Amino acid sequence: MQVKLMDLDSGFVIFTEGISNQSVTIKCIIQVNKNMESFLLKFIEPNVKNDCSNKILVTMNRNRSEEMDVFSKRFSLNLNKHLKNYLKERFNWSLNIDTNIEIQDKDNNSYKDAKLEDIINNESLVFAKISIIVNDKECKEFYYPLKKNIPLVDSVNIKNEIRWGLPIVPNIIFTNGCLTDFSYKWYLSDYPTDQKKKHEILPEIPKYSIEIDQNYICEFNIKRIEKENDININDDTKNYSLIFRITLNSEVSPLFDTIYRFNHINESIELSWREDRILIFNRDLELSPELRTNRLKIVTFNILSEIYALTDKALNEMYTNCPKYALNSNYRRSLLARELFDLNADVICLQEVQPCLYESFINLLMEFKGYSSVFHKEYASVSTFFKKEQFRILESETKLFREILKTDYPDIYKEISTKWPMFLESLLDRISTVFQITILENKTTGAIFIFANTHLYYHPFGGHIRILQSKLLMDYVDIYLQKFRSEFPYRDIFPFILGDFNTLGISDARTLLTTGRIASDSTEWTHSMFLKHKQKDKNSEKEQKENAKSDGKNSCNILESNNTGFDFNINNKCVDLLDIKLDEKFKNVHINFKQSNRRVKHADSKGFDCNLYYPFTNKVEKFSGQLDYIYLVEEDGFFEKYNIYLNNYLPYVDEVKLKPVDTLPSPQYPSDHISIGIDISITKK
Repeated sequence: MQVKLMDLDSGFVIFTEGISNQSVTIKCIIQVNKNMESFLLKFIEPNVKNDCSNKILVTMNRNRSEEMDVFSKRFSLNLNKHLKNYLKERFNWSLNIDTNIEIQDKDNNSYKDAKLEDIINNESLVFAKISIIVNDKECKEFYYPLKKNIPLVDSVNIKNEIRWGLPIVPNIIFTNGCLTDFSYKWYLSDYPTDQKKKHEILPEIPKYSIEIDQNYICEFNIKRIEKENDININDDTKNYSLIFRITLNSEVSPLFDTIYRFNHINESIELSWREDRILIFNRDLELSPELRTNRLKIVTFNILSEIYALTDKALNEMYTNCPKYALNSNYRRSLLARELFDLNADVICLQEVQPCLYESFINLLMEFKGYSSVFHKEYASVSTFFKKEQFRILESETKLFREILKTDYPDIYKEISTKWPMFLESLLDRISTVFQITILENKTTGAIFIFANTHLYYHPFGGHIRILQSKLLMDYVDIYLQKFRSEFPYRDIFPFILGDFNTLGISDARTLLTTGRIASDSTEWTHSMFLKHKQKDKNSEKEQKENAKSDGKNSCNILESNNTGFDFNINNKCVDLLDIKLDEKFKNVHINFKQSNRRVKHADSKGFDCNLYYPFTNKVEKFSGQLDYIYLVEEDGFFEKYNIYLNNYLPYVDEVKLKPVDTLPSPQYPSDHISIGIDISITKK
């Protein structure tokens, strides 16, 4: 008998090659239709007929070189088990069932003496014949179309807590597929608590489910869900489950849908000071057409490394005020997702970004929000995100500070070997500071923006290192500035330097950046005499961070040289865009938004500059101060050509509002740093 399309049963057998090309994923999706159920009912006399799913799914991962007869035996064992489970659930009955699978061509010739890879490569094979044998004698054959190398969902994990009101970011592992091969829907299901498991794969969408989102990432906005569906969600979160449906775009049959149910929804987090600052930063401003056209919203945010947040030092000394549950990675990711979701800046620079967090969480979230990004896995720690609809990327590069010093500054390197010998011997190779350059072109105005994202060395007695890093960073930016000035002589080019500088307002590194020079007898050069050095095999930079933001009382007094400093000059100086008295220093700077009642008296860090907008950007046990900055590089003649309008700031935080925790992170905020940002317009005079 030649099988025709009309003779096929409801289901599919899929063979898809794995990513490594060494494995094959086999999926058998069968719908127990009337034909199959009638055959099985010949052997039983059920007293009950329960409602249950008629979808049977068998998934196997096998080596592509496996012989067909070996695979067939394995497959039969799996399918036998699923059919028996179906009979038990449907009719409360047991049967002696065996199955067999054959792969056939259109003329019903079976392909037996072959390997699994041969089945994938043979285009003439189009059917799977599955024989069901009952009681070792009665047999019926069912035919299913054979699908090859179609995209498959391998697994789904939620990388953050599922919590009312916070974005949900799934991490999907595909076989031979990607995000765009599928469509996504989220449902809220009112599901009895006594039937719940933590999470499970479902054959179909449960009854009494309402659709709440049609995107890969679920925003999970309670007010919107209630409004759009005219419902009132019960406060008892245990009554609900979250359903995630993944549909293969290239196939019509719902049998290809992958449906996950997640049964534990955490309660919402109470609103705090965070919401107010987001609302202020994103409010609609009355700007002239010129200011609106040239408007740019920039944010920098040290998100706090997940590794460091859970170290003994962090738990027992740095973040003692924060409940331990709020330091858990999944909890913090939910808060981080909300913060990045809501900031809505044009450019966002992040620090302390781990590769796994970037790949499986942050980048997915930001791509969904319309951002592209720069991230170099080999130099992991910083990442720059920018809105795709607004910018095109012209170039990017990430370099290690230590490599720049070794290769591009032989004279300084040689002099350091005399002035700071222990630095080269024991510390330099452990410093992971990177300089990340991202050059963007505004698609509307043609203006070019250079963003230098960094995270400078952190030790309280590392001031001399931060001066050196600032010098090299400015030189590095200047190389790109001159390059693009040469390539685009008639374009507006604006370089920004931003990130976590680990420097207070009166630091020598900031002096170098804002004045363009530092003298060899400046105070912080003497830090080289007091910095504690450890042996290479006993220490790493991340371990050394446990000494950061301390008072340094236990540091060893190692006198390396009486003349430890350098006379540094840089080609351009920086304008600190967080200086709220800029308009008094430069007549071409206009600050359109000031918070006159800024509570400077609450900043308890040493060296606080009262001209700075933020009383603190980092607040932990025994430390509070501004460490994060946004600078604009000021070339010669800049203010003769341009006006700066500071339209808005991402508001500072009054520490009184942090109570009862008093420090960061907290149950309401994911990092020990706050995000900082500016809303700026730069126009021609």
